[in-house]
Amino acid sequence: FNMFDNKAVLENSDFRRYTGRLNVDQRLGDRVNIGINLTASQINSTNSSTGANTGGSEKYNMLQAAYSFAPTMGIYEDDGTFTRSYAPLVTNPAAFLIMDDELTTSRLFVAPKVEIDILSNLKLSLVGGLDQQNSQRGFYLPRAAENPQYPNGAAQKSNGNIGNYSSEAYLTFNKSFEGLVVNVVAGGGLYRTTSSGFNVEAVNFFTDTFEDDNLGAAIHKNLRN
Repeated sequence: FNMFDNKAVLENSDFRRYTGRLNVDQRLGDRVNIGINLTASQINSTNSSTGANTGGSEKYNMLQAAYSFAPTMGIYEDDGTFTRSYAPLVTNPAAFLIMDDELTTSRLFVAPKVEIDILSNLKLSLVGGLDQQNSQRGFYLPRAAENPQYPNGAAQKSNGNIGNYSSEAYLTFNKSFEGLVVNVVAGGGLYRTTSSGFNVEAVNFFTDTFEDDNLGAAIHKNLRN
């Protein structure tokens, strides 16, 4: 078992990963050997707004806003709202700290194997594989951030699933003759990959109370599969 916890220098960009591994091999009698390899992991991360963007100052990320925001401005107005810079389309960089962008990725890998010694020089191997991955992201830009592009808030929910499945069976023949070694492997396999996901976006919330837990509270919604 392993845990990796990274507290980033930039706020809202932490990373935490849990990983567990299990390897088991067992001999059953003189002819059968079974084994399983299992790995499970989960990654929890928070994503700060630092990536490249196209557009004007209304789309500045956290670092761009910090670079361009007037240094003579305080963080808050007297009424508790965020201050505006001389360029009114630039979001107050402190407002990025109240935005939520969380990603959870879970993965499970299982590979069982059975080996049967049919004869002293003939072995049957059965191998399976399962690799499943699920990603869930929740994003909320609150009204209180007073973002010029989404002054009444915006939210996003997305989910993605990927599955890889395999099964293989093959025979291995080994035979030594005088001065000659014969090794033959013959078999086949079945493989399948599946994927699914959805993305929901919503804007214009009347309150920040629900955050991204109730996208139905938004006036405008968009669903993509």
